[in-house]
Amino acid sequence: MLDVLVVVDNSSAMAGAQRTLALSMIQLDQQLRALEADVQVMFTTTDMDNQFCAPFQPAGYEPAMGSPVTTACTDRIQDFVGLGAEAPNEAEACTAVCPEPLAPNLDLFVAFNSEVHNLPAEGSVDLDGDGTLETATAQALACMAPMGVNGCGFESPLEAMLQALNPEATWNLGPRPFVRDGAALGIVLVTNEVDCSVRTPAMMTNTDLYATDPDTGMPALSSALCWNAGVDCVDRGGGVYDCDPTDAEHLQPIDRYSAYLDYLSQDQDKPVFMLGLLGVPTVTEHNADPPFQPIAGGKDGLVVRDWTEDDVLPADAKAGVSAADLQFNYGIGPGCSRPQSTSVAQAIPPIRSLEVCSRLEGQVDDVGNALTTCCVESICDDDYTSGMRCLAGMIVDDTMTLPPKG
Repeated sequence: MLDVLVVVDNSSAMAGAQRTLALSMIQLDQQLRALEADVQVMFTTTDMDNQFCAPFQPAGYEPAMGSPVTTACTDRIQDFVGLGAEAPNEAEACTAVCPEPLAPNLDLFVAFNSEVHNLPAEGSVDLDGDGTLETATAQALACMAPMGVNGCGFESPLEAMLQALNPEATWNLGPRPFVRDGAALGIVLVTNEVDCSVRTPAMMTNTDLYATDPDTGMPALSSALCWNAGVDCVDRGGGVYDCDPTDAEHLQPIDRYSAYLDYLSQDQDKPVFMLGLLGVPTVTEHNADPPFQPIAGGKDGLVVRDWTEDDVLPADAKAGVSAADLQFNYGIGPGCSRPQSTSVAQAIPPIRSLEVCSRLEGQVDDVGNALTTCCVESICDDDYTSGMRCLAGMIVDDTMTLPPKG
């Protein structure tokens, strides 16, 4: 048995990545079916609500805060209109991958095995143009994956993950829980910014964490606050830094997340695997053998640095945006940058999410071999197939043994 939680950034600039993610669901469905797994897949967003986002929420919008998003994106099409007076309409990120809506009628997640599924109809579309209709589950996963672009820009993927896995949440209780006893757990994090899982609301008004607005010369609120609150960095010179996550008082501590995942794997004997589609460079080489994990490029090629004028995209430069503006907006330069990408052109180094993923390492199989339990691919890539292949490759049967506690 396998439960897969997919946490998707639903802030602005994520339309392309959501479309790419939806198409990758076809490969994920194929990979899991090949394993003859009994699968449940649940989606949620990175929006944990925030006092500076609440005033801009559209009428009827409710932050998911880790709860399941259960409908096809076409039933949430208003969520694909961004925020602001001249907000872009990104409806195609949904309609291009969900021409015939499909989602579970009763459950809060898609459930399937090699013989049955919980969907009201069979697949009826060929999304990837290979001449074959998608399975019902692939079609439903593609329809549900796009989350929209009107969510909070202070993304909280780690806290959303934890709340989705909360054993006391209604969706994890009763006769049809999402998180099942005896099931392995796969977690997919998809975001182009840093984790901003706020510990107390006071953090948001702490001007010591603000960046300096180049137009006024004064500290001002921006997403740079999340970077400044979440890392400790050593300046190596030339605008390059060595950065580690900090457990200062502003954001929820990393141990809050790694300890719970460790509890699941060690105390509950639940294999836990994580795939991050994050702001790291493109992986240049993968292991040829399962689990097909990255072995060159990707997070190992990540350079944490300031923005430069060469990083400014042509459209931004034409609009008068400078490297100083971007430094103010984000606090740090891009971890990946692909100006022609159909997913995300640029994304910020995900220091906290990388730490949580890396701490999963240490599980072993039933003969004592170390398991790969963390795969990280670039969200700037045009195709997330490699990530889905690695996620499926990490899954092993639940006869695996785990290391002793401590």
